Amino acid sequence: MKKHFTQEPIKTEHLYDFLDCVINKKIKDRATAARVKRLSKYTTNLTDVAVVVEAFMQQQQATTAKLIDELQIAKAVMAKLGATPEMFQEAQVEYNEQIEEFKKQLEDAKAQLAKEQEEENSKVKDIAEEIAKNEVTEEK
Repeated sequence: MKKHFTQEPIKTEHLYDFLDCVINKKIKDRATAARVKRLSKYTTNLTDVAVVVEAFMQQQQATTAKLIDELQIAKAVMAKLGATPEMFQEAQVEYNEQIEEFKKQLEDAKAQLAKEQEEENSKVKDIAEEIAKNEVTEEK
């Protein structure tokens, strides 16, 4: 029969302090610093994981809500300045073209990097072969 090991979940407020320190790279005080150091050595259970996921989701939802608000305000300002639906469509097409160009540049850069890495690996291999060929063995 298998033994099941359990442990108490980490206190939610301590997990939030830990996440705040990790995400924002800021520590409130010495007590928090000591707690974060201690918590970093703990094992976690599924309850702890759920708290971490919830914290990330809350942060993501707040960021999304802020972006939506800013977008709505920007659209209202553009409408007041005379932006038409045709202008928005034209801007969308231009934006999509820019994205495609950036993707192409990224792929080109990746290909160039792969080529440079292959050349470097080839040089290392050549050096290793030369060392092996010229290696002096010690006679006994």
